[in-house]
Amino acid sequence: MERAWFYAEAGQQAGPVEEEDLKNMIRGGRLPPDVMVWTEGYAQWVPAPWVLEGAGAEPFFGYANFLQRGGAFFIDVILLNIIAGFFGFFASLLYGLTGQTAQGAEIFGGALGVIAGWLYSALFESSHAQATPGKMLLGIKVTDLNGGRISFARATGRHFGHFLSGVFCLIGYFMAIFTEKKQALHDILAGCLVVRTR
Repeated sequence: MERAWFYAEAGQQAGPVEEEDLKNMIRGGRLPPDVMVWTEGYAQWVPAPWVLEGAGAEPFFGYANFLQRGGAFFIDVILLNIIAGFFGFFASLLYGLTGQTAQGAEIFGGALGVIAGWLYSALFESSHAQATPGKMLLGIKVTDLNGGRISFARATGRHFGHFLSGVFCLIGYFMAIFTEKKQALHDILAGCLVVRTR
């Protein structure tokens, strides 16, 4: 026997409806693919893609683990070092042409590196891909708490939250090992999740 599901529409609870009827409402565009749903036995409301296979949306494969996240971070650091090297060369060249000091070039290059790191992270994670190149390669992405795409502002907050995660001996990063949803400190502060896409 199919489960009976409730769904949230315009801020109001609706239902119950049979599972196949709910899937058809999503497939037909009557409800958005990430509509929040609940059925008996669930502790909280969750996005439909997380629990309804074949509803026309990406399913939930689970939370990314610490090793997956670490591997993605390593790949992104390599790519960012290449980008930082380019900006460093550009800063040195620019300051050499203007007759400025090497110290000024280092400061300018460092500032460009910080900006590049921020834009790299925030633009990729708020894009349709919802992931930096490192995350894409390892099959993980960043979502909001409902499984949806995050805004550029939230991605920015998450990026700069990394500094807090690293303040006390990287404890903020290691929180991803033992928190229920595998969230690091910067994920919790920004209201984000890192989930597997396969």
